[in-house]
Amino acid sequence: MLRYFESPWVGWFVLVIGGMLLLTVAAFTDAALFQYFPIIGPPVLFLNYNYQWLLQLMFIAAMIAHIAEGYYAYHLSNLLSLCTKDTIRWTIQTTVLGYPSLHILLKKYKEVNKQC
Repeated sequence: MLRYFESPWVGWFVLVIGGMLLLTVAAFTDAALFQYFPIIGPPVLFLNYNYQWLLQLMFIAAMIAHIAEGYYAYHLSNLLSLCTKDTIRWTIQTTVLGYPSLHILLKKYKEVNKQC
């Protein structure tokens, strides 16, 4: 069993989790809170008041994408014969972060397969 786990830059955690939280609030509340955000507030308020269904669709699409990426990370971890602990770590991390985590695992997969 191969042992391999690596985390991406910590800023990705802040950006992705923060973005998903903001999208959730914008999609499923009245979003009055966004009036206090000078840069992203006006467009989010416009979308919330006029096209809340679009924000909800974006949220659902993002969740489906993250879950699919998590499943793919699980599949790659099994192909790499990673230990169970690392497979779980990769699956959870990739489900939460998406591409930044999956990119690292894909690089490792290509590196290992290039040697064969």
